[in-house]
Amino acid sequence: IVVGGAKVPGEVYGICQYNVGIGNQPHSEVAALAVFLRDLLPTGSSPFEFLGGEIDIVPSVSNKHVNQVGTNEDE
Repeated sequence: IVVGGAKVPGEVYGICQYNVGIGNQPHSEVAALAVFLRDLLPTGSSPFEFLGGEIDIVPSVSNKHVNQVGTNEDE
């Protein structure tokens, strides 16, 4: 996995099997990496959970829900 923009040497693009970009913004590399990592997980698997976290972010169609760990209340 190579993440980068203008600073990546052109030869790297020649040896890559896939070149993924999300838009034409500075955050494009991060978004492309996120899409790749999401698709890397087996279908139906749950996302990683990090021990010791203080909040849980639950995505939804229209927004996100931020819950304190150990409660079901939205912030």
